[in-house]
Amino acid sequence: MQQFKSTKKIQLTILSLLVISGVSYADSIGDIVESTGLSSLTRQTGEEFEVSSTSVPSVELFDRAETKNGRMLIEFLDKSELALTEHTRVIIDEVIYDPNPDKSKMVMKFAFGTARFASGVTGQINKNNIDISTPTAQIAVRGTDFTTTIDELGRSLVILLPDEFGDPSGTIIVSNNAGEVTLDQAYAATMVSSLDSTPTATVTINNITPGIIDNMFIVSPPPEVKQAIEEQIQVSFNPNDQTIVISIDGRGLLLDKEEAAKVFVDLGHILQDIERNTNDTSK
Repeated sequence: MQQFKSTKKIQLTILSLLVISGVSYADSIGDIVESTGLSSLTRQTGEEFEVSSTSVPSVELFDRAETKNGRMLIEFLDKSELALTEHTRVIIDEVIYDPNPDKSKMVMKFAFGTARFASGVTGQINKNNIDISTPTAQIAVRGTDFTTTIDELGRSLVILLPDEFGDPSGTIIVSNNAGEVTLDQAYAATMVSSLDSTPTATVTINNITPGIIDNMFIVSPPPEVKQAIEEQIQVSFNPNDQTIVISIDGRGLLLDKEEAAKVFVDLGHILQDIERNTNDTSK
């Protein structure tokens, strides 16, 4: 992985900051410090900048960071880090640095793929003002290091990572329209399937390291996550009126036999895909 170490960050911090009523606005809000393979930044205007060993664009507000068959590590001015694995997209919505950390703010949308976010250690942004979202969940950060893996349907797997001593790196709250869960243990995880489905119960994933977390974790979930997904699904049959109730995370769906048959076929295909992918990756 190429590492870009230069004085550009210092120069941009000094020369391009405008101070308006005590709030700092910068042309650059961070830098790409590592990169490999194909990746790019796209400005709000639609202008795209490819990242290479000879061309390293600075990171600006409203940029869309995206990787193809490459990886990218962004370091923000407050030392927060955003790492993107292959085939990942993140949109940087809002970053404000104020002399008062309570007035500083960071907002990002994780669109798809696998991304890792570690909050800064400088204290420039109150952790309560860091807002990370996926297509199906909001993530409230309380001083932490975590990953998200998101598929093309928006399903989101969120994993809290340990600190350098193996202890929980902090706490995150994963929520949506249906409820919330708190992750406060190293490698604690939850899966969120849609905005209106409750995040799965918190599970702890065993025998993993941050380096192996990638897009395969959503295609072939770890056994602990797979079990949590299956436990959300309950089925009951009413022989009196020949109806079937399918309950997913406590929300019931009443179907007749024909409708239920179609749902079971679709669900069977999904479970078969998960099982097949699990077997393929274990070979």
